[in-house]
Amino acid sequence: LHLRNPINATQKKRDVISPMKVDDWTYIQMEKGLLAFYDKDYKNALYHYSIVAKKYPLFGLIHLRLGNVYYQLKDYGAAERHWKKALRYNVDDPEEIVYFLKKLEAKALEIEEYKE
Repeated sequence: LHLRNPINATQKKRDVISPMKVDDWTYIQMEKGLLAFYDKDYKNALYHYSIVAKKYPLFGLIHLRLGNVYYQLKDYGAAERHWKKALRYNVDDPEEIVYFLKKLEAKALEIEEYKE
């Protein structure tokens, strides 16, 4: 029987998740989407990001960006779906997405209060 002292035990290292490898064409589509987003051309950003999402459906970053675009287009249901996918597919900063989801929840409460 071998007992370990939990005080002296070292923590297991977390698996490092490397960024998804995308081809050059896809990277260019993402950049075009980002530039369109910064120019507030949300429909064009949506077009470019959707192309990437079709090719890489498990790419967390693209779902984060799609959520941001849908939020700007006031399609809050789609924004929520994509932000939740981004959480599922391991983005670098999950706290940012949780913040967005809480912001969305507050927006929903604000809309409900306005209706009453």
